Amino acid sequence: MESTTYPGTTEEELLPRIEEKGFKVVKDIFLFYSPEREDPGNPNFETRTIPKVIGGCTEACLKIGQSI
Repeated sequence: MESTTYPGTTEEELLPRIEEKGFKVVKDIFLFYSPEREDPGNPNFETRTIPKVIGGCTEACLKIGQSI
């Protein structure tokens, strides 16, 4: 997921919904996230100059997310 949303959305909102459908993280799906990184009002802002931040629900999910 890459989006502007509150911290915890992936693990508090998406993960339970995925698990309700019978899917298991790492076995059936890799769940990772990357918050949208913006710097509104900064005239020197360029998307390529802001570091990408990636997190995962597990270490395996994080490694998959980093590989993409």
